[in-house]
Amino acid sequence: MIIMEIKEFIEGNKKTIILDEDLHRIITFRIDRETNKRLEELSAKLNVTKTKLILNMIMKFLAEDEQRRILILQYPVTINSNSIIGVRVTESLLSMFIEKVPTEYPYTVALRKIVTFYTNDIRENIL
Repeated sequence: MIIMEIKEFIEGNKKTIILDEDLHRIITFRIDRETNKRLEELSAKLNVTKTKLILNMIMKFLAEDEQRRILILQYPVTINSNSIIGVRVTESLLSMFIEKVPTEYPYTVALRKIVTFYTNDIRENIL
């Protein structure tokens, strides 16, 4: 888990808030409504947010060997009725993720496949 450090400085009337060097970005991607429902159930069962689950899925994907990552990215995903997910990700994690994803996959497509794979495969230890 990545913890953000916030430093606050007050100089005269000017208040400056400095986040740690790791900037954040909100990324959105589509997943199937059924996958979203399973993700919500898993979130409630484990008592964590969907964002934390998805971040753990990304980190788990990054820890996989290259052959396993390719297998996950080839996982068939169909979107019958979509849900849009937004996740706040650090720039450093997003950069590492993009480096590991082959160029033929936009990272949003890769995220959809990863989330669908780990959500459907209940044998995976996500946390």
